[in-house]
Amino acid sequence: MNWWIFAIAALFFCISFYMTNNILKFLSTCLRVQATIIKLERQARGFYPIPIFQFTDSRTGREIIGQGNTGMNAKIGKVINILYDPNNPEIGAKVDSFPGIWLGPIILAVIGCLWLFASLFTG
Repeated sequence: MNWWIFAIAALFFCISFYMTNNILKFLSTCLRVQATIIKLERQARGFYPIPIFQFTDSRTGREIIGQGNTGMNAKIGKVINILYDPNNPEIGAKVDSFPGIWLGPIILAVIGCLWLFASLFTG
C-alpha cells in the first residue's frame, strides 16, 4: 500500500466529513421557505448564472433578497424551496434539494474511495 495515495484518500474523506458536519449544523438551525427567482447574474467564470431570489423571512415577515445556486434550470419567476439561516438570511441560502445540499460531500467521498482502492491495489 502506497502511503501517499492513502493520504490523498484520507484528505478527501476529511474534507467530505467537514462539509457534512457543516451541512448538518446548517440543517439543524435553518428555516424552509418558498422563494421566487427575480434575477439571474452572470458569473465572470462559470457555466450558468447565479439566481437572485426574493423570499419573506418567516420569523420577521421582512422581505429578503439573497442569492444561491439552483443549477442550470433557473428561470426568472420560478418558485423554488430554499433553506436559509435565520441569523443571516441574505447569505448562504441553499436550494432545498438532495443534490443542492449533499452533492459536494458525496462526490468527495466517492473520490476518496477511489483513492483508497488505488492505495490498496498498488504495490
